[in-house]
Amino acid sequence: MNFRELINMVLHNLLRMKVRVGMTAAGVVIGTAAVVLLVSLGIALQESAVRSIGNIGEFTELTLYPKPEFSGGAPVAGPPRPAGFKQKDLDALKALAGVNAVVPLYGLGGEMRMQVDRLEGWPGMTMGVEPALMSKLSYKLGSGNLRLSPGQMVVGGGINYQFYDPNARPSGPQFNPEKLNLQGKTLTMILTKYDDEGQPIRQQYRFTVAGVLERSGGPRDSQIYLPLRDAIEMTTWLSGQRPNVQRDGFQQLVMRVNTPEDAQRIERYLSEQGYQVQSPFAILRQITGFFRIIQAVLGGIGAVALLVAAFGIANTMIMAIYERSREIGLMKAVGATNRDVMFIFL
Repeated sequence: MNFRELINMVLHNLLRMKVRVGMTAAGVVIGTAAVVLLVSLGIALQESAVRSIGNIGEFTELTLYPKPEFSGGAPVAGPPRPAGFKQKDLDALKALAGVNAVVPLYGLGGEMRMQVDRLEGWPGMTMGVEPALMSKLSYKLGSGNLRLSPGQMVVGGGINYQFYDPNARPSGPQFNPEKLNLQGKTLTMILTKYDDEGQPIRQQYRFTVAGVLERSGGPRDSQIYLPLRDAIEMTTWLSGQRPNVQRDGFQQLVMRVNTPEDAQRIERYLSEQGYQVQSPFAILRQITGFFRIIQAVLGGIGAVALLVAAFGIANTMIMAIYERSREIGLMKAVGATNRDVMFIFL
């Protein structure tokens, strides 16, 4: 049998069994499409999550927390107490290759709330920073500037969502945070502490909003940045003791590096040195690991669908051979080889 005769026989057999051919082809299409669709879904979800990291934080920014402090080679009682970043630590970190700037931050703790006009709210995190170093953070501004002076503050791009109208009735007009522009407004920070009898004592500090950061989609949106001297003064009132950052150090700092490659290299080095490092790359690694599992699960489900389709096709092929054993014998009798018969069925 020549090649042309084989092709004619193949086409004749396909047209003779249209339903079987259609169902077999549908099994192939459905099984393959299931694999492609499910794996593509996992990849698309991962890419969407990775793109959102660019909004959470810059890839050239690292947030650093100090090493746990131990005493005399033995752990201190209770949780490890972190030793703050002192000036010598800041100098050593600045000397690392690829580091552009190191900005220490002083976290202000205690009970506080905000007030602007007739609205009230709670800040996410209030940080004290040296005014001269504020511009080195290179944060993107939505309005205003990063120049801090005593009595001024820079707020995150989502801080307007922290406010509410305490006098609004459920049936009355609802407060719209989108329309609240804090730029240039006077924002009052109300601090609260309690006396020996448990009675609240309040103190107010007023600040002018010098700048509003662009929204990043991360925790920075609800943060407030104050001059370091004002933050220390507020802490002194809350605790009754004046903190000494030169002696105790800072509990957090932000490092700006030149390139994302420098950020990954420095992050690995600092982690090996025992520092706690937060960066978009750490979030990226967690997301990548999670979505690898998702892709494996989705790919496995698609593979099962493809395997079921393969079994159906194999069953169709075997049944077709058994049903046409006489036809195969006839083809062999007129000179067809085993290879010709296999070609027809494949």
